[in-house]
Amino acid sequence: MRLKIAVLRSFALRKGTDVDGTVESICKGVSLRGTNLWLLLTSSALASIGLDTNSSAVIIGAMLVSPLMSPILAVGLSVATWDWKLLGAAMRSLMVAVGLSLAVSAGYFWISPLGLVTDEIAARTVPTLLDVGIALFGGTAGIVAMSRLEKTNAIPGVAIATALMPPLCTAGYGLAKADATAFFGAFYLFFLNAVFISFATFVVVRLLRFPRHVEVDSRTTMRVRLLVLAFVIAVTIPSVYLLIRVVERQRIDRNIQRFVRAEVDTDVRTTLRWTVRADVVPAQLQVYVAGEPIEPDILAEVRHQLVNYGLEGFELKVIDAGLSQSARKAMIGEVQSDLELRLEAIAQAQRDERLARDEEARRAKETLRRIGGDPEEIEALRGEIAAAFPEIDRALYAPSVSDLSTEKEKSEVVPARVVFVSFARGTSRSQQARLRARLASYLEERLKVRPVAVVDEPKVAVTASTN
Repeated sequence: MRLKIAVLRSFALRKGTDVDGTVESICKGVSLRGTNLWLLLTSSALASIGLDTNSSAVIIGAMLVSPLMSPILAVGLSVATWDWKLLGAAMRSLMVAVGLSLAVSAGYFWISPLGLVTDEIAARTVPTLLDVGIALFGGTAGIVAMSRLEKTNAIPGVAIATALMPPLCTAGYGLAKADATAFFGAFYLFFLNAVFISFATFVVVRLLRFPRHVEVDSRTTMRVRLLVLAFVIAVTIPSVYLLIRVVERQRIDRNIQRFVRAEVDTDVRTTLRWTVRADVVPAQLQVYVAGEPIEPDILAEVRHQLVNYGLEGFELKVIDAGLSQSARKAMIGEVQSDLELRLEAIAQAQRDERLARDEEARRAKETLRRIGGDPEEIEALRGEIAAAFPEIDRALYAPSVSDLSTEKEKSEVVPARVVFVSFARGTSRSQQARLRARLASYLEERLKVRPVAVVDEPKVAVTASTN
C-alpha cells in the first residue's frame, strides 16, 4: 500500500498546475493574425527550402518558428473542456494554416530550379505506427510542460520531435510535382501528428481536471470519450499497415543480401546491384552480375535456393553486365598498356628536363670561365677583398675581357685584368670612384700585373659574393 502511494505521488501532476495560464497561452496562439500569420508563412518557406536543399538545420529552424502547435493543442483542450467556441476557432485557424502552408510550399517547389526528391522529402512520405508514438509522447510532453506554473524548456523539443511543418510542406511538394504518393503519404503524417497531439492534450487535460464550460452527465461524457477513442483508432489503422509493409520490406532486403552473397557471388563472379520488380507476377528479383556467366544447370540450382532464404515468391533473373573473365582480362591489359605508355612519357620528359639542366649548367660554367676567370683564384682573392674593402658587396675577377670587347674597344689598349664590383647600398658615387681606384692599385700590387681595371658589375655577369 505504501509503495502504491509513493508511486502515485511520484507521478502526480495536479500540484503546480496553472489552469488559467495554460488556457490563456493556448488561446492566444489560435488566432492567425499579425505575428502568427507572418511566422506561419516564413516557417513554411523555410521548411520548403530545407526540404529542397536537404538541410536538416533549416528544417529544424522551421519547426521552431512554426505556430501550428497552438491550434492543434486548442482542439484537444476544447474537446476536453467542452468549449465548442474554442473548438470552432481552432479548427478554422488550423484549416487556414494548412491551406496557406500547402500554397506556399507548392508555389516554391513549382518555381524551384531543384525540385528533386531529397532524403528529407522521402523520409516524410511513409508514416508508420512509430510516428504515432512520436506524436503521442511529444504531445504529452508539450501539454504537461505548458500546464506548469514554472515553465520548462520542453516546448522547443516538442516542436522538433513532432515535426508539423515539414510533412505539410512535403505534401506541397507532392502537389507541385503531381506526385500522389508524396502528397498523401506526407499529409497523412501531418494528420497523424495533429490528431495524436490533440489526443494527448485531451487526456492530460482530463487528468488535470480542467473545469468544463458545460456541465454534462456521465453517459454523455462516456459517449464522447468512446467517439474520441474510436476516431483515434481509425486514424491509426493505416499506420499499422504501413509499418507492417516497412518491416516486411526490410526483411526481404536482408534476405536478398544474404542470398546474393551466399549463392550468386563467387571467385569469378560479382554482383553489381539488384532490383525488385513488384509490377509483374510473380515478383522478379533482377541480379546484375559481372564475371563469368552462370551455367544453366547451376542457375537452376541457385533458383531452388530462394526458398531457403524466404524468397519463394520471387522469380530470379540474372543479368550479365557484359564483363566476363576474358573481357576483364582484355580491359586490364588495355589499362596496363595505357599506363605503361604514360609512365614512359613521364620518364622521357624527366630525361629531357635533366639534359636541359645539364646543358644550362655547362653554359653557366663556360660563361664563368669566359668572364669570371679561374674560380680558385677568385676564391683566394675573395677573403682579402672583403677584409680590405668592406664597402664592396660583391667582386668578380676576370683575367681577360677580349670576348666581351667591341671592335672599337679591341683596337685600344686592353687591361691585363678586369674586376667587376658591386657596392653596398648607401655608397655614394664619389666613394665608389675612390674605392675602384684603391682596389685597382691593390690588385696590381697583389697580382703583379698591370693595368687592372675595376668596373661596375654588368647585369649579365655571373657574380660571386665576397662575404
